[in-house]
Amino acid sequence: MSNQKEGERFQTTKIASILGIFGNLFLLIIKGIVGFLTSSQAMIADSFNSFLDIFSSIMTFIGNKIASKPSDDCHNLGHGKAEYIFSMIISISMAYLSLKVFTNSFMSLFHKNVYHFSIWLIVVCIITIFVKFFLYLYTRKLSNKYHNLLIEANSKDHRNDCVVTLLTLISSILSINGFYFFDSLVGMIISIWIFITALKIFLESYDVLMDKSIDEKTKERVYELIRKHKEIKKIVHFNSTPVGYRYQLSFTIYVDGNLSTFESHEIADRLEDEIEENIPEIYLTIIHVNPVEVRKKKTIKSKHVGCYGVVYNENGQVLLIKKSRGAYKGKLDLPGGGIEYGEDAKDTLKREFLEEVGIKINSFKLRDIITHFELWKVNKNLYENLEHIAIIYDVKIDRKSFNQIKIDPDGLDSLGAQWFDIKELKEEDLSPLAKCIMRNTK
Repeated sequence: MSNQKEGERFQTTKIASILGIFGNLFLLIIKGIVGFLTSSQAMIADSFNSFLDIFSSIMTFIGNKIASKPSDDCHNLGHGKAEYIFSMIISISMAYLSLKVFTNSFMSLFHKNVYHFSIWLIVVCIITIFVKFFLYLYTRKLSNKYHNLLIEANSKDHRNDCVVTLLTLISSILSINGFYFFDSLVGMIISIWIFITALKIFLESYDVLMDKSIDEKTKERVYELIRKHKEIKKIVHFNSTPVGYRYQLSFTIYVDGNLSTFESHEIADRLEDEIEENIPEIYLTIIHVNPVEVRKKKTIKSKHVGCYGVVYNENGQVLLIKKSRGAYKGKLDLPGGGIEYGEDAKDTLKREFLEEVGIKINSFKLRDIITHFELWKVNKNLYENLEHIAIIYDVKIDRKSFNQIKIDPDGLDSLGAQWFDIKELKEEDLSPLAKCIMRNTK
């Protein structure tokens, strides 16, 4: 909240307090005079209520004046809690007077004190309802505009007074028909109402002075803003402390430990500003930043040179293996593999066929040389940008070897060899090498 709005907030509280003081002083005078002249316990109780309203407005004025002082060396978080200290004083005095009024009204009920009806009882009630309703509308408007808890409390108090005085008006009208006992009952009801209001104010002040944390609804609004920052991996030590009518927040966030100190604190600074701008209930946000280990995804470049064979049987079917690992894992591929150190390309082809297919080959002819680039995920944090150079041979095998191929895994690259009808093969099931050869064959 800006300093200008803060100033407006305290100024409106001041004006509302002054209006409350003069309005209730006027009502106290006319209620007191008429109440004591007629011996109406309801009107006397209502006048005590007006006295409490004056006392409450004075305490609000003083508390607001102290709370509006800026922070200093002795009060680093300002003087906001002064409002609630004075609110607690108000609640205690209200509770005491409510018990006093209740006792007098109760005793009057048994002693059957009959008061003298006067038309002024009704006139005073109507004036009170009119004044209180005006104050209620005015303070409610200010409360909605500034979200001021003290003004909101005053607004509810003015509303309650309208109801209390309405009960006094009813008791005055009933007394015309001889229902005098109702006057004492209304006096007791008003005193109970005052006590309940006092208890609510006391508990609210107690919660703030005892550093009660923010409500779950406000807390969830804070978490919604935090969740928008994907850089934040974890949140711990979430604490809130009331500072007057607002709260100070502190919590710890964990971010990528690979970020620089400036970058990680920039995230915290941004979040602090967002919370204070979007949630008026928050006075100050302090965010601690801790690093968490996040392994960066790494990409390596590699080159693989291998020899592969294309074999057909008498039915025109092609021999393929299913890869068990590597860039083409799960795909159908040509039999073959990488050239080992010191090995001739033809020797590589013979060795790979024996290992993967389980047959010896002697007749083969160079068909093509293909270069393919494949980016694939080795593990969670590692990618390989593979340059695959494949030396392709057309291979012929004896007819008797067609049914002797190894259909079981070789324990290395192959999950087993199998003959396939070319027309039934789907491109999504083929490795890039097999895909290239099959396109040319079809």
